Amino acid sequence: EFDEIGIQEDQKRRLLDNSERLERTGNHLKDSYRVVLETEQIGTQVLQDLSDQRETTQRARGRLRETDAELGRSSRLLNSMMMRALRDKIVLIAVAVALFLVLFLSIYFSVSD
Repeated sequence: EFDEIGIQEDQKRRLLDNSERLERTGNHLKDSYRVVLETEQIGTQVLQDLSDQRETTQRARGRLRETDAELGRSSRLLNSMMMRALRDKIVLIAVAVALFLVLFLSIYFSVSD
């Protein structure tokens, strides 16, 4: 009879140990599942942030291309204006030289007559 009581006590102890182990494992699984859910939320937020940053980068790249095109247009316009100014200077110098020659020749011919 004492052996039977010892066996029952041993079975009860094993059952209690197994129950505690199951409870710890269940708690561990719950904690793991909570971590998985938090990780999923963080991953979703990171993906959303990356998507927003991609859109921002694409808009910035588009504005950069537009600015580059405008700078090219401005550069061509400035080159054209510089060439026109140089041409106008050359014409002005040529007119001044022609006037000086006309003045010099008219003085020369009026003095030599």
